[in-house]
Amino acid sequence: LSAHRAAAGKVQGAGWAAKRRTPLRALAGGGEASRVVSGPYDGHYGQWYFTENDAREVGAYRAALVGVLLGAALAASPVLLGAATIAGADAGVVADAGFAVGVISLGAALRYIHIYAKVLHDALKVTLGVGVVGAAMCMATHGGAALSAAAAEPHTLLLTGWAFVAATGLFFKEGVCFGRPEAAALTLLTPVIAGGHFLGWLPPELERVLLAAAVLALAVFAAAKFTMPPTADLGDKSVFEHYAASAAALPKK
Repeated sequence: LSAHRAAAGKVQGAGWAAKRRTPLRALAGGGEASRVVSGPYDGHYGQWYFTENDAREVGAYRAALVGVLLGAALAASPVLLGAATIAGADAGVVADAGFAVGVISLGAALRYIHIYAKVLHDALKVTLGVGVVGAAMCMATHGGAALSAAAAEPHTLLLTGWAFVAATGLFFKEGVCFGRPEAAALTLLTPVIAGGHFLGWLPPELERVLLAAAVLALAVFAAAKFTMPPTADLGDKSVFEHYAASAAALPKK
């Protein structure tokens, strides 16, 4: 992660100057997906280029974070607005719909996020998968309720709460790599809200305040992504290329 932060800083420093001096062309043998957008950049394992395929992946990652924001805002709205219904819909239905949007978007974000340590990347995906299975089990045993079941039965977060663990991991990675204060805030707020509700430690008013702070921090986090050069979310591409080449060189079983 520290290497990612250093690499991201170097890439941001280069900015789009490389884009202006690099003609749009295809890397050898790569086809349309490997058409160069900017570069070359100096990486730990050599020079690398930012391609159209990289741009699509970064765009998908950032769009997924917006989806996480929308899902979180929707899921939290019954608590934040203090109303039994929203636009004529039952509050539980609204919360569960927001949870579904957030989980699907988080899955997309974990698909496109770039993390050097594959074992950590895979661990976040597995953790979210456990949360999806847990949500299905919760729905099967609580009349179709997923996150909303935690309002009356906080222990159901043992099933659905793994999604928040995965989200915390993503926020932690972003906070360490880019030093974003809103990501650091989310790294703290997410487990405090989920864990505090599970343990019954949070008074309703305090929980409402923390939820509002978390949604606001998430909005700043998602919006700030679009102010960064796309290369920043890629990190040092030469590291991923080196890992891929090393894996390909291993003898087949």
